[in-house]
Amino acid sequence: MKNRPFFSIIIPCYNTRPERMRELLESIYKGECAYTTEVVVSDDRSTDKTFIDIVNEYKDKFYNVIITEVPDKNKDGIELIHCPGNTRQNGVEKANGQWISFIDHDDLYVEGALKKVKEAIEEENEQYFVCSNFYQIDPYNNEKKEEMIH
Repeated sequence: MKNRPFFSIIIPCYNTRPERMRELLESIYKGECAYTTEVVVSDDRSTDKTFIDIVNEYKDKFYNVIITEVPDKNKDGIELIHCPGNTRQNGVEKANGQWISFIDHDDLYVEGALKKVKEAIEEENEQYFVCSNFYQIDPYNNEKKEEMIH
C-alpha cells in the first residue's frame, strides 16, 4: 500500500466553469490531506475545456493529478452516452488511491472534512466507509438552508 495516494477524488466534468473548478480544487487542497490525495478529473467530452487550465495549475499541490476523457466507446465497442455514471466509472478506472471519493464539479468540500474521514478510517482500521455530509446553500442569498450528516 505504500507509494499510493490515500484518497482518489473522482470529479466528473462537463463544460465546467473555470471559477467553479478553482473553488472545488481549493476546497480539496484546504482539506489538509493534499499530500496524500490524488485528483482524477474525468471529462465527459466537454466542448469547452478551459477548466483544464485551472486543473493544470494545481498539479504540484496534490500527490497526483490525472486528467482523463471518457472515450466514445467502451472496451467492448459499445457507444458510451454522456452521463455522470460513465464519467465516474472512467475516473475510477484511472484511480490509484486506497480510497475513492466522488464529488461533482459544482460542489465543495467543507474545510477539514477529508482529514476527519482519513482519521476515522485509520483509527478504526476501517475496510468500508461511506459518508455523505452536505449543506444546501440558497443560491440567492448564500445562506445555509439545510445540513445533512450521515
